[in-house]
Amino acid sequence: MELEFNPEAFDKMSMIEKTEYLREFFPEVKLNHIYNEDCIEGMKKLPDNLCKITITSPPYNAGENIRGNFYDEYEDNLPQEQYSVFIEMVLKELIRVTEYYVFFNFQMLSGNRHAYIDILHKFKNNIKEIIIWHKKQVQPAVQPTCLSSTFEFIVVFAKPELAQKRSFEYAFFNNREKGQLNTNVIYGDCSSVKEFNDDKGGNKAVFPQYFVREFLDKFTKKGDLVLDSFMGSGTTALVCQQKGRNFIGFELSEEYVKTALKRLRQTTLLEVL
Repeated sequence: MELEFNPEAFDKMSMIEKTEYLREFFPEVKLNHIYNEDCIEGMKKLPDNLCKITITSPPYNAGENIRGNFYDEYEDNLPQEQYSVFIEMVLKELIRVTEYYVFFNFQMLSGNRHAYIDILHKFKNNIKEIIIWHKKQVQPAVQPTCLSSTFEFIVVFAKPELAQKRSFEYAFFNNREKGQLNTNVIYGDCSSVKEFNDDKGGNKAVFPQYFVREFLDKFTKKGDLVLDSFMGSGTTALVCQQKGRNFIGFELSEEYVKTALKRLRQTTLLEVL
C-alpha cells in the first residue's frame, strides 16, 4: 500500500527529520535540489500536497518571432494546440503537488494567446486570484503599430475548495492592520535581471528576486517547501535560500542548472542577482 503524505506531520518535523522521512518513504524526492529533467515527469514522483506554494513561469511559446529563442534546449515554438496541452498537463501536476497556491506567471503573446484563453476556461474552478506584474521598464514593440506591453499575469491557481474562498487561508499579511496595503499589483523594474544576464550568462527570461520575495513573504513561513517547475537559472531557489525556505526545482537545460548551482554557492549577496 502506497504511503499517503501528511503535510501537517511534515510541517512539524525538523530539517533533519524531513530529509530522513523523504529518504525512507519517498526516496526520489530531495529537498533543496534542482532536477535536470522534464518537470511533468519529475512532478509525477512527488506526493500530493508536498509543497506549500509554487512560484513559476513557463516558456513563453514566443518562437523566433520576438528577439530570438529565450531558452536553451527548448525550441519554444509549439503549435498553440500543443502548447495548450503542455500547459494543461503542467498545471494538473502543479495543483496536485501544491498544498495551497500556484503562482503561475505568463505574458500573453501572439504565440500563446489562444492557448491561455483555453487554459483559463478549463481551469476556471481553480482560479483564486489574478495578480498583475506591472514592470517599470518597457521594451519597445517589435512592430511599429504594436502596443508595447507593460505587464504580465500571475494567475493564482489552487484546488477548487481553496480557490472558491475569497480570502487566502494560508497567508501572512493583514490588510486590516494599520500601515498595511497589500494589493493584486506588483510593481518593479528588471534592471538587475539585465545585469545578471550581461555578467553571469543567465537565460533571457529570468524574473527578479523581488518577484519571488513578494510571494515568500506573504504566503510562506520559514521552513516551508516551495516548488518551481521551470527553475531556469535559479532565482526561486536563491531567494528561498536567503529567506530560510526549502525548495524543489525542475529545469531541462543542464547549463541553466549549472548557473543556478553556482549562484547558490555564492558567499555574498553582492555577487548574486
